[in-house]
Amino acid sequence: EVKKNVVFGRGAEPLAEEELERLEKLGKEVGAEYCHRCGYCMPCPQGIIIVGVMDLMRGQMLSPEMKKRAYNEVLKKRLKSDPANCEQCGQCVEKCPFNLPIPSLMQRAVELFGEN
Repeated sequence: EVKKNVVFGRGAEPLAEEELERLEKLGKEVGAEYCHRCGYCMPCPQGIIIVGVMDLMRGQMLSPEMKKRAYNEVLKKRLKSDPANCEQCGQCVEKCPFNLPIPSLMQRAVELFGEN
């Protein structure tokens, strides 16, 4: 496996201008809110499964309806992980190596997916 990776690395070429522009655009869209799923933010004192909420927030393969259903039926009801319970204590932010604004992201998840 290492030998295959080395071969790949040796044949790497610089990105084309168009590829670089696409990556820069994506980076701006993702900004400082990209969760790397490291899990260092866990455990949350309120029992919120932060990584699961973040997965829903970026879940590009799911429709908005599917995200809302997963949020309300799986996260909140089945797993008892309700981002609305976030008390903004900041423990997760202190532990996050990427300094993500997790409490505000939890609030955004409530606004996007919560039952109205």
